[in-house]
Amino acid sequence: MAVLPAQVAAQWKQRAQTKTVRRRRSDGTYAEVVSPRLDGSTLLIAVRVLYLDLAQWAGEEPTRWGSGVAPCPIREADLNVRRQGQRVTARTDQRTHQRLPALPTVVHAAKELLDNAQARLQAVQTAPAGGRFEALGETFTRAKRPGSTWVYDAGGRRRDLVQRERRAFWGWATVEFLQNTGAGSRRCWRPAITV
Repeated sequence: MAVLPAQVAAQWKQRAQTKTVRRRRSDGTYAEVVSPRLDGSTLLIAVRVLYLDLAQWAGEEPTRWGSGVAPCPIREADLNVRRQGQRVTARTDQRTHQRLPALPTVVHAAKELLDNAQARLQAVQTAPAGGRFEALGETFTRAKRPGSTWVYDAGGRRRDLVQRERRAFWGWATVEFLQNTGAGSRRCWRPAITV
């Protein structure tokens, strides 16, 4: 394997860690914007691992792998995994902060879905097998099998109201857990780190 010149390696690392995107301006022209890749170090890590693996294999089987050994153009300092982790954390925290105003709406919607699912389930459990019943303004026909919680809606589609109640419960439980553990509070938000 040939040794990469330092300038070529530096240019390649720069291209691997950035992306160029064409953005349309308001006047109809295009501008090229260069920005860092979110997963830029992933490719660098893969290449570094390949170089290090070749070096190890060459030590074990020099005749087979010795010709593939060259100095790795990617130093450990180039990876900067810690900084990338900080960026990921900052983006996550920023998204949490942006979505925080919608939290009361999500909590209310989850509770309403659970209440509606429980009301439908309770209605089907009191309806006779094969009988028609109404729940929350919708008309259903209960399956003919005794004890079944399957129903058919006005369009003839079959629904399992136990499964729907279970899904609504776990959706509500997830939202409540996140809200009550602080995942949805301002105290978990940290401003974005600009690096």
